[in-house]
Amino acid sequence: VGWVLSVSVIAVSSLVWLEGLKWSLARVSSYRLFPLLGLLAFGLMWVHYIVAAIKKLTKSKQPTHKYFEVTSFVVLVLILMHPGMLVAGLWRDGYGLPPKSYLENYIPPGLWWATLLGTISLIAFLVYELRRWYKDKSWWKFVQYTTDIAMVAIIVHGFKLGNHLDSGWFQIVWAFYAVTYLVSLSIIYIYISQREVSSG
Repeated sequence: VGWVLSVSVIAVSSLVWLEGLKWSLARVSSYRLFPLLGLLAFGLMWVHYIVAAIKKLTKSKQPTHKYFEVTSFVVLVLILMHPGMLVAGLWRDGYGLPPKSYLENYIPPGLWWATLLGTISLIAFLVYELRRWYKDKSWWKFVQYTTDIAMVAIIVHGFKLGNHLDSGWFQIVWAFYAVTYLVSLSIIYIYISQREVSSG
């Protein structure tokens, strides 16, 4: 399921991106490429939650470790490259570094807070990468909560700043991501609560 959903997310993200380019790769630049990386990163993270929820619901024993290992690494690369390409492009063109380069030359007036949501979410996702060392700590659940909230922040970030959401059909896809993410998150936490009650 994970691999199928991942391929689907990649296909849908690539489709709306190419549509925005009017199907001409000659128009590609760092400014036009970095949104695709963000769409792919969020889409793959969305798949992680969906797969986890499906496993809880079906009580599946099918191994998914390799899938999560590979796609988590891909997500890490994408979430670093997404803002990285924009920062590099603005720097190359003489606009300096964020936040000034963002606010004066890229972000529409009044939407600085949506950019801030993206930055805070990036930090939360990067902190989550420490899980291999700290996931067994009692406080790690708070890092997980922060990551879950960061996903909601990225949904809002996309709605406010995502140029590709100008496409009517992709607005529906993004809303679908939002609703199914919240449903899957609820399933995961209900499962965790039940497990804690039964083990207690």
